[in-house]
Amino acid sequence: MITPASIKKFKSAIKGLVTQPGDKDYSITRWSHLAEKKAQFVVYPKDAKDISTAIKFVRDHHLDVAVRGGGHASAGQSSSEGLVIDFSKYMTGARVDIRKKVAYVQGGCKTGTLENETVKYGLAATLGTCSQVGVVGHLIGGGI
Repeated sequence: MITPASIKKFKSAIKGLVTQPGDKDYSITRWSHLAEKKAQFVVYPKDAKDISTAIKFVRDHHLDVAVRGGGHASAGQSSSEGLVIDFSKYMTGARVDIRKKVAYVQGGCKTGTLENETVKYGLAATLGTCSQVGVVGHLIGGGI
């Protein structure tokens, strides 16, 4: 059972943001409204520890979980009625290791952000052409 005390403890353990329906920062907006599910919690992590804390909370309270990168999953894979780990607020970066010619992206990185980084070094990422689509979705086979 999820108690007010367990929610308070969970929220205090997250460096990012934990929102619930009714909170001003709560959002379940997706590219397709057909993919929106009203989550009990939306977590906007700032780091890996936030992610592991959210997963532990899910496990301890037997919640369904989904991960949102760019929010373009029209079939609803980035939505849940339990808890959503949403990378779109804080974990949106990309960086290039020019020596290795490798790019590193965070979970909420969009194609345009990656392109802006790679072009600085004369490199390109072979992804879709819409700058607002999440990179992770492409990497796991979405949009292809």
